[in-house]
Amino acid sequence: MAQDTGDDEGSALSIEDFAASIAASLAANAQPAAAEQPVSEPGAALSFRERVRQRVGIAQLLIFRVARELFAVELVTAEEALDIPVLHRLPEMPPSMLGVFTLRGALVSVFEPQVALGIRCEKAATVVVFCGGDRRVAIAADDVDDVATVDLATVRDAPGARAKDGALLGIVHRGADLIAVLDAQEIVATHSAATAVLDEPAEERV
Repeated sequence: MAQDTGDDEGSALSIEDFAASIAASLAANAQPAAAEQPVSEPGAALSFRERVRQRVGIAQLLIFRVARELFAVELVTAEEALDIPVLHRLPEMPPSMLGVFTLRGALVSVFEPQVALGIRCEKAATVVVFCGGDRRVAIAADDVDDVATVDLATVRDAPGARAKDGALLGIVHRGADLIAVLDAQEIVATHSAATAVLDEPAEERV
């Protein structure tokens, strides 16, 4: 009987030890799991403007042409780039506004690029539509050129560029070409006040 009791106690102790070892194993395995979380790209939490200022990270840029100059915005800020559609004129449109069209149920106001970029189109053939708001803002362009992946460490200051200081972030080289890198949010902000007071389309622009 005494021996049997000893065996029972030994069995009970063995189970407790086993449970403790499982708990320790789980705790040990949980530690590396936390350490294996993916590391964010440097500057990922920063705005595009701040990332360019700090020259941190990689960005995909949508490149478009106005007259003979190339400009680029961060690709994720451009909702769409498309051939210029039929535009409708609105009452009391500002002089820089070409008209509006509807894209997936949202009204898009199209502007000459001169106000934001300091240069006019030679022959507007495309529009770049920017994300955000019930009334989208778009600027006309002569052509959409390309999408490029750029190391923001290669961006250079461009005090002599023709874009206004608010939108211009710097320039990058692509072979012999110089591309002005722009802040899309600043472009939208430049025109958003004008779009807020506009009425619905009145007549079609031919």
